[in-house]
Amino acid sequence: MAVHVYDQLVTGPNDFIGALAYSLYKQTKVEWVVNLKAANGGLEPTAAESVMFHDFNVLPAQLQGYKDRATALAANFLSVATQQRLDELSGDTLQSALASKFDATHQAVATELASYRRELAAKRGIYGWMAEVGAALVTNFLTIVLVALIAYGYGKFNAANSTIDARIRQALPAEPIQPKVEKPETPAAKSN
Repeated sequence: MAVHVYDQLVTGPNDFIGALAYSLYKQTKVEWVVNLKAANGGLEPTAAESVMFHDFNVLPAQLQGYKDRATALAANFLSVATQQRLDELSGDTLQSALASKFDATHQAVATELASYRRELAAKRGIYGWMAEVGAALVTNFLTIVLVALIAYGYGKFNAANSTIDARIRQALPAEPIQPKVEKPETPAAKSN
C-alpha cells in the first residue's frame, strides 16, 4: 500500500500548517530533483531513486520536521504581520492624537484671532478713534494734575520750612554768647 505524503501532512481542508508542510515537502523534492540532475549530467532520477526519496520523506521524523518548519514559518509570518499591523495602528493612533491636538490648537488660535479682529475693527471706526483720543486726554489731564499737586506740595513744604527757620532765628540771640574763660596764673605772675 502506497503512503501519500499529502495524506500524512494535511489532516483536512482547513489545515493551514499541514498545507504549508506539504509545500515544504514539494520544495524539498524539487531541490532534490534539480541537484540529482546536476550531479547525473542532466538525467532524470530513476524509479528506484524516486522510491528511495519517497520512503525517506515519509518517515515519522521527516514528516514531523516538515510540520515543525511549517509551524515556525507560520508563527514568524504571523509575528511579522502582527507587528506591521501594530506599527500601522500605532502610527495611526499617534497621527490621530497629533491631529486632535492640532485641531484643538487651531480652534484656540482661531478664537483668539477672531477676538483680536473684533478689537481691531472696533478701534478702526470713529468711535474707536474717539475712545483712544479720550483715553489719551484723560491720561494727560491726570498727569498734569499729579505734577501740579507735587509742585503745590513742594511749595507748601518750602513755605513751612521757611516759617520754621524764621521762628528759630528769632528765638536765637543775634550774637553767640562767648563763655568767659579765666586764664590760669603762671608762677612768674605770682611772685610779683
